[in-house]
Amino acid sequence: MASSTAPLIVMQTCIPAVVGVVAFGDTVRDGWALAVVAGPVASIAGAIHPGRAPGVRMAA
Repeated sequence: MASSTAPLIVMQTCIPAVVGVVAFGDTVRDGWALAVVAGPVASIAGAIHPGRAPGVRMAA
């Protein structure tokens, strides 16, 4: 379940943020450009990782 939930949550945050910047002209505060780049990169990497991890077998 985590392999489909994590990307969904990340996209529900990233897409509105991009729309805000592109459609509404939102800007980033001075000095926060690194956080704007690092945040989504870390989120997307964290969302991809569970999907690529091997599954765990449950004991019967």
